[in-house]
Amino acid sequence: MKKLIKAVVLFALVLSFGFAFAACGDGTPAGAETYTFEAEYAQLPKVGAGWSGGGVEVSPDLDGDFNAENDYFVVGMYAKGSALVFEIESDKAVDDAKIVARFSTEDPAGLLKGTDGGKSFSITKDTFQVKVNGEALAYETIAFNNIKQTNKFQNYTVGTKVSLKAGKNVIELVTNNETSLGGTTKATAPIVDNIKITTTAKLTWEPLESNLPE
Repeated sequence: MKKLIKAVVLFALVLSFGFAFAACGDGTPAGAETYTFEAEYAQLPKVGAGWSGGGVEVSPDLDGDFNAENDYFVVGMYAKGSALVFEIESDKAVDDAKIVARFSTEDPAGLLKGTDGGKSFSITKDTFQVKVNGEALAYETIAFNNIKQTNKFQNYTVGTKVSLKAGKNVIELVTNNETSLGGTTKATAPIVDNIKITTTAKLTWEPLESNLPE
């Protein structure tokens, strides 16, 4: 009986160790939480361009074709200098933040350059910058392939072990090129659903809910 009890205890310890290993196996610090900051509630860019005129706007995902997580996203960052700004408060300084951006693409009027069925473009750390407190993150090139009229958002890791300071942190998504995608666009950029930050710090912000269309 004692041998059976010892065996059960040993099995439980091994099992719990396995779960702990799985939870930390992706490099996420113990006690970290993930915070989501929706693009439609950030400070919208002052400059932008559309496919057939227009500029930056908050667009509703009416039929769920883009799978936007809060039913809205930001589009029209197709001009150099277009910057989407998130001001986020951290309760302490950390060096463990992981930042994931939720991007997609669009071709609403069939104006994207390239042949049908093979339309694609890429963004890099230089052509579409992700800045934290003024410093651009060095993320891997992100390629968008087989672009259709609507395309579902996906998560892209743009920074790991990112430093945040205690107090206000400014995160900017900045279009930094002048390569038109077609139509009246003036630069290459994705459309943005949100950013997610995983960290042991406690993060807060003041969402600009007035950005949503009435």
